[in-house]
Amino acid sequence: MKQHSLSVLFLLLVITIVSIPHPASAQRMFLRRPFEKGSLIGSGGFSFSSSGGSLYVEDGKRQTQLSLNPSLAYFVTRGLAVGIQTSISYVSRGDQSFTSLGAGPEVSLYLRKRESNPKAPIAKGSLVPYISAGLAFISSNGSSPTWGEYKYKSTGTNLSLGAGCLYMMSLHYAVFLRASYEFHRRSNANADAQTGNRIILSAGLSLFAL
Repeated sequence: MKQHSLSVLFLLLVITIVSIPHPASAQRMFLRRPFEKGSLIGSGGFSFSSSGGSLYVEDGKRQTQLSLNPSLAYFVTRGLAVGIQTSISYVSRGDQSFTSLGAGPEVSLYLRKRESNPKAPIAKGSLVPYISAGLAFISSNGSSPTWGEYKYKSTGTNLSLGAGCLYMMSLHYAVFLRASYEFHRRSNANADAQTGNRIILSAGLSLFAL
């Protein structure tokens, strides 16, 4: 009985060892599916910006903004992802403060090097550059001690163009750095539509669902 139990344990040990991927084999399999048709990419980034233009500068005071930007996209073909971007922002300008919520479509093109084998793996630590374009619909609310009971409300759009790079950490994780230019248009019931622009540097984490 004891000999039988030892035999079973030995067999389980052999199966376990054989099942562990060899480093070389794991490297060959690494990242075969990210960026391929049917995979998903979800990202969460933080950004800080300083904005100019008639929409944002008042009495010489520029507007500063801290944002959280979650997004989710589906790869419709190799390297091309289509999805939705969202934003949650806190904004300040002098004694004024605002909160903004936004959502809209985004398209991203990931520029993987074209190998002879289109499904060739990417090594851990590889850099994958990308470009993106998006349109977000924005709703903002603001207040200030000098306004008393008055609450500022506006709606508008953000048109963005960006370029960035992913640093692949594993099969499912990457960190990214991105620079983007945004053109904004806002309107409210008490004023004509105004425009503004800003350049943003953001960083965050991307997750792949294969």
